[in-house]
Amino acid sequence: MNQPAYQIQQDCRVLVARPNRAECTGTDIAELVIELRDRISRGDADSVVIELSNVEHMDSCCLGRVIVLHQHARAAGGSVALAKCQPNVAFLFKMTRLERVLGIYTSTEDAITELRDRRTRKSPPQNASPAPPRPRRTHGYAPMLTALLRAHKRIHARAPIPQPQGPHHHGPLS
Repeated sequence: MNQPAYQIQQDCRVLVARPNRAECTGTDIAELVIELRDRISRGDADSVVIELSNVEHMDSCCLGRVIVLHQHARAAGGSVALAKCQPNVAFLFKMTRLERVLGIYTSTEDAITELRDRRTRKSPPQNASPAPPRPRRTHGYAPMLTALLRAHKRIHARAPIPQPQGPHHHGPLS
């Protein structure tokens, strides 16, 4: 019998997703993200903990899908956190600085507790006036894209390779 690609459990308003594959690609996680987004849209939950204890490698497409899920959860008043990351996966999130946006926890329980606490801290007291909207901080790809663009410009700014000139050069072969 085949093992499912992922498992989803619910703890109050927090969904806990566990991919079961060691090699996780964007295609593999697409179905999981769609189901999580549907559950958030239905109002079943507003936050997600992705437990990555089984995942040893993720590709960049996978990162993009996690970001999309995070944006969807934020729109619903929640967020996404990662738990039990393998060293390679944790390194990937740290290199892209996404751990600052998502948060990486050593245990699933700590991540669930943090997301639940964030939710209760966000809700204002019943008789309080609403706070003025804060300017939106953008997170995500900006630092990484800036570094990639600079590297691209450095590579392409190098002088072209000089063509041989002189008595031994006969031009293109005919």
